[in-house]
Amino acid sequence: MMERSVEMLAGLLATWKAGAAYLPVDPTYPSARISYMLKDSGAEILLTAAERSPIPDTGKDILFIDLTAERKGQERKKYPVETCQGSSAGFAYVMYTSGSTGRPRGIPVPHSNIVNLFSSMESIIGLNSKDTWAAVTTISFDISVLELFLPVSRGACVWIVPTRVAADGQALGRALTLYSPNVMQATPITWRLLTESQWPGIPGFKMLCGGEALPADLARKLRSFGGLTINLYGPTETTVWSAYWPVPVTGDFHTATAPPIGQPIGNTCIHILDAFLQPVPIGVTGELYI
Repeated sequence: MMERSVEMLAGLLATWKAGAAYLPVDPTYPSARISYMLKDSGAEILLTAAERSPIPDTGKDILFIDLTAERKGQERKKYPVETCQGSSAGFAYVMYTSGSTGRPRGIPVPHSNIVNLFSSMESIIGLNSKDTWAAVTTISFDISVLELFLPVSRGACVWIVPTRVAADGQALGRALTLYSPNVMQATPITWRLLTESQWPGIPGFKMLCGGEALPADLARKLRSFGGLTINLYGPTETTVWSAYWPVPVTGDFHTATAPPIGQPIGNTCIHILDAFLQPVPIGVTGELYI
C-alpha cells in the first residue's frame, strides 16, 4: 500500500525476490475494502511507507519501506533477508476485481503467465533497452504489470508518472513533452484527456490503449500523431492482455463505432461460441472464450 514512487517499484520487485506474491492496495480505497482484501487474500505482511498516516488497523505485520538505517537494522533481525527460487507456477500477484457484480474477487496470476505476456508484447511493440516507458496506471489495475516490469526486465527505462500528473491532461502533456518517453499505455479516458489538451504528440511514439473499448474517433486521432497505435483487450483472469490490433496508419476501420480487438497474443486461443459451446459462423454474434 504505497503512493506511486520508485520505492513502490522496489517494494514490488523485493516481494518477488523473496518468493512471495504481491497484493496491490490503493491507499485511496475505503478502509472497509482494504480490510476485506487483506483478510480474504490471507496476506501476512503490509508493506507501506512510514510517512503514511493513519495506517489501517489490519491485524497484519507492517513493514515500512522508508525507515531510517537504524530502524531497518531492527527490521532485518525480525525478517531475515532471504532470496527464494520461486517456481514459474508460483503466484506473482493477486489482483482484486472492482466488485461491480458483488464482492471483490481476488485473481491469482502465476509467473509463467507474465513471462508469456512479456514475450508476446515485446515482439508486438518492438521494445528494446533504448526505450523509455511512461507508467501512468495505478498498481491496483492489472495493466500496470506490463508497464512497470516489462521495461526493467528488458533493460529499458520506466518513468513512474506521479498520480496528480497522470490524472491531468494538461500536466501530463507538458510532462511527456519535457521528458520525451517513447512508449505509454493508458485507457481511452487518459488518451482522450491528452488529445483534448492540445498535446502535439511525440515523433515515433508507441501508444497502447486498453481497459475499455477504444472509440473510432480516438483511434484516428492517436494514429494522426504518426507513431504506433495498438488497441488491446483482455480480462484480469487471462493476465492483462489477450488480444491486440495495430491501428492501420491509413484507411478507415470496418466499423464506425469501435475498432476490433484483433488477434490473440502468443500461446493464446480465442473462440466465438454459441450457447451450446459451438463455433458461430463469421459475422454471427457469440460469446468470447479465451
